[in-house]
Amino acid sequence: MGTHFTNLYERIKVVLARCDAFRSDSALRALFAEPRLCEWQTDLPYTRSRERRVVQTIHYLHGQYNVEHENGLVVLLQILGEQSNTEDDFQSALSDMAERVRYMIHKDNRERLNKVLSGLDFEPMAEAEAPFAGQVIAGTGDVALTYVDALTPGEVYRLGVIGSSMEGEGIFEGDEVTMRVFFTSEWPAEGDMIVTKYLPLGAEPEPGMDFIGTDLCGPTLKVFHQKANGEYLLGWHKDNVGWTPTPWKRLAAPGNTQKIMTRYIAPIGKVIDVKARRVWDMTFHTDLWILGGD
Repeated sequence: MGTHFTNLYERIKVVLARCDAFRSDSALRALFAEPRLCEWQTDLPYTRSRERRVVQTIHYLHGQYNVEHENGLVVLLQILGEQSNTEDDFQSALSDMAERVRYMIHKDNRERLNKVLSGLDFEPMAEAEAPFAGQVIAGTGDVALTYVDALTPGEVYRLGVIGSSMEGEGIFEGDEVTMRVFFTSEWPAEGDMIVTKYLPLGAEPEPGMDFIGTDLCGPTLKVFHQKANGEYLLGWHKDNVGWTPTPWKRLAAPGNTQKIMTRYIAPIGKVIDVKARRVWDMTFHTDLWILGGD
C-alpha cells in the first residue's frame, strides 16, 4: 500500500467504522449506487462483520481510479462527508481525511515511480520475512485476543500454533504456519489446510437473522473437507477417508476427537508452509550388549 498511506490506515478504519453505510452489505451497496461510486459497486466485498467490511473496502478502493484519475477511497470519503445526515464535526473529519488520503496515496505513487525510473526496483532484494499476525489454535477453542483481523487479501502472514489437535498432521504447539489470506471471492479447495473461523453446530442464527463476528469461534487450524450434505468437516486429512471393510485401511484412519463439524465457516487463509520450532535431541545414550558376553 505504501508507507505514507499505511501511517493513516488505522485512523481511516476508525473513521469509516462510524459510518452507517458499513452496518450491512445492503447499506454499503445502496451508498455505491451513487453515480460517482457505481462503477465499483459490483466488486464490493460480502461479509457479515462491520470490521471486515471496512477493512476489505479500504483495500479494494485503495487501488481503484475513475476516468478522471480520482482515487476510489478518496471519492468514498468525500461523498460520506457530503451527506446531509452527518454531524458537522464528523463531516469535517471525513473531508479532512479524504484530502489526507489523496495526498498520501499520491506521495506513495510518486516515490514508487521514482524508484522505477532510477532502477531501484530492479536491484536484487533479500526476501523479507512474512509479518507475524498472532496465534491460531489447533483445537476447538478461541484465541480472539491475539488474532489480527486486518489482514490484507493475497498477502502472507505467520501464525504461532497453540494446542495439540494437529499432531496427526505433524504440527505441534510452538510451531509456526505461514498463511496466504484468501481473496473475497476465494474458497478453500478440498483437502486444503486452512485457518478459519466457524460456528459450532446448533449455534446458527435463525433464518433471516444476522450475527456479529464475536459469534464465531477460532481462528482454528484444520484440513478442509465438504460433505455431501453441505456440512463442513474440519480435522485431519485421514478424517476424510470413507468407511471401508478392509481392516488395515480402517486402522490407518484413527478417530480424531477434536475434529469439528459445522454448517458455517469464515475462511481466513490457506496454509502454505509449516516451520517447526522444536529442537530435537538426536543423541541416544544406550548401553551396548555383546552377545555371548557376561
